[in-house]
Amino acid sequence: VIATNADNVPGGQFTLPLRASADDVVAIDMSPLVLDFSNTAGGAQTTLDINVSNPGGLPLDISRIALTTAGNTDFGPSDPEFTITSGGNPVTLQPGSNHIVSVTFSRAADDINQHQGVVLIESNANTSPDIVRLVAGPPQ
Repeated sequence: VIATNADNVPGGQFTLPLRASADDVVAIDMSPLVLDFSNTAGGAQTTLDINVSNPGGLPLDISRIALTTAGNTDFGPSDPEFTITSGGNPVTLQPGSNHIVSVTFSRAADDINQHQGVVLIESNANTSPDIVRLVAGPPQ
């Protein structure tokens, strides 16, 4: 309520409705931003999770969750040792909700190489596409 002494405002006050700008925002948050599989021994596999959430006030429509491929010029291809094992389907997240994406790294018994990859998440957020980096250093 705003009080005024203007002659054109009946009763000397009027109500001005306000809305928080976050209510009108499509947003995405991902944690962690890097999955590190470096502790995966030869002949073993490790699965780690990405928590994707919607901190905005409007639905977040995720149209694609995928590993980058050879045709991706922005990030390069993900090594084939990485796979998305669950949560890789399109999904709509309501405000305040989250979605888990599981990524598995499988290291061959004789593999001593470094590996890298990128999970690409395309959505209606203004930051799209968003990425999570995947790394696996040589086994210790």
